[in-house]
Amino acid sequence: MYTKLPKKKIALLYAGGRHTDFANQDSLNRWARQFFEMQMVANPDPILISKKVVPGDVKRLKRVVRRIDRDWNAYDGFVVTVDASTSLFEAKLLESLFQSVGKPVVVTSAQPLLDGKVERSDLELKGNILNALVVATKNFSGVGVMYGSLLLEANDVFFKEKKDHVVVHSQTKSPMARVDFGVHLREDLLYRTNNKPITDFSLSDTVVFVDIRKDLNRLEELSFDDTVSGIVVCGGHTLQLSITQLFPAQLPVCILTSKTAYLYLDGSLQEVKNCTPQEVAVYFLRVVDLGVEAVQKICGLS
Repeated sequence: MYTKLPKKKIALLYAGGRHTDFANQDSLNRWARQFFEMQMVANPDPILISKKVVPGDVKRLKRVVRRIDRDWNAYDGFVVTVDASTSLFEAKLLESLFQSVGKPVVVTSAQPLLDGKVERSDLELKGNILNALVVATKNFSGVGVMYGSLLLEANDVFFKEKKDHVVVHSQTKSPMARVDFGVHLREDLLYRTNNKPITDFSLSDTVVFVDIRKDLNRLEELSFDDTVSGIVVCGGHTLQLSITQLFPAQLPVCILTSKTAYLYLDGSLQEVKNCTPQEVAVYFLRVVDLGVEAVQKICGLS
């Protein structure tokens, strides 16, 4: 006799990803009900984390982690949508906020385009959410970022330009999972457990994130008061050295390009080697409140 198995219950936490954010939980619920394909692969529960999304906002990402920790026993897995233009940066921050996690936590967004732009229709976002939900029902644990058919560690993501769009590859050619007529998990992934996650909230949330890929004048428009401990600047593929003239002299600055990270400390610009830009950003956020010397030490510059 055929028995229909119950679908896995997956929390869908909206923390960004659309051109127009949701005004309230009801509007997210209506959008989710119209996205009927989700109901075919899982039992999703939409949860609104933020009504107004600020790219690179650490406080918003901490709210995601606290909600996952609070509702841990209610769900089989978690899908988190983040800001599309900074999705890789935010995925790495979420990964670092968990010291260990016993269920799938799949981060996704719309597919990034060139120069930090994103596709503005819901089609890309829905496609990635659908694959993320499928993957989140499987028997593994860990945090990964879903682009297209690939689930990758944040450090393993490689964006390759193809005319007017970006193709996502695995640098190690070893994705955590691949959706291809089913879900193919990497053999070394740990199985899921019910153990509560271990979290680490030491990342500074008094750092301002600035994306200058679309508008270099963005830095000139900002003012920084005494509550700001540092700045993270997303500079895209290339870095114009002239931008250092726009940095406040009193604040440490972490500059991220597509392949390299730099620190601007006490008027000196230094490249950080042997780390991915996302790793440098996490190190910076972890110790920036302790001052310039702590940033230099953890990044191997002293």
